[in-house]
Amino acid sequence: MGSLAACLIARGLPSASYPILALSGTIALLPGLGLLVSMQELGTGNLVSGTARMAGAGLAFVLLAFGVGLGQQLGGAWLPAVAAAPLALPSWTVGPAIALVAMGFLIIFQGRPKDYGWTLGASALAWASAHLGAHLLGPVAGAGIAALVLGSGCNHWARRARRPGAVLQLPALMLVLPGSLGLHSLTMMMQQQTLEGLQAGFQSLVVTVALMVGLLLANAMVPRRTF
Repeated sequence: MGSLAACLIARGLPSASYPILALSGTIALLPGLGLLVSMQELGTGNLVSGTARMAGAGLAFVLLAFGVGLGQQLGGAWLPAVAAAPLALPSWTVGPAIALVAMGFLIIFQGRPKDYGWTLGASALAWASAHLGAHLLGPVAGAGIAALVLGSGCNHWARRARRPGAVLQLPALMLVLPGSLGLHSLTMMMQQQTLEGLQAGFQSLVVTVALMVGLLLANAMVPRRTF
């Protein structure tokens, strides 16, 4: 339904980008967090649970890619023949976007409203670390640096506030997870663009490994609080 709605909106607004609209409608459903958790469990020796979680995340990616492709095929007859390139948003929109994203994922993860300020700070920290790291060292290293900085900060907050660090870590991680790359990889392969799909899938896997290593290093530098 999200992909079909994106097709209809793209028909009414030729300047809109269909891929961005489709991704916006499915971003909350992408199992990027499940893929990261499965990689963490495999990296820490929990092979059975890690393999099961990875299989579940892979199946969810396939189902979402099938749904996006089906919606695109159903709405393809209404898409404009020539779509204008979408205009880039000004830089001042980044702040309000992060604030809205932090609020949205706080609701999805059923966090407490009074934790919104901390969640917003953690989300801004994750985005800024990933952006700076990608600018200096590339996107893969940027993801690892973001995970390291975010994990260390959340563990430090957990020790001081005497609360689980996942309260802040999970919503903030959603900003740097490569779920969109995984979905893009599968949709491209379904459109017979095999090489480009494999490249996107491999990049998604590498970014996930970088996030896993960053979180493991963060737990080693700032140990989690034991309750």
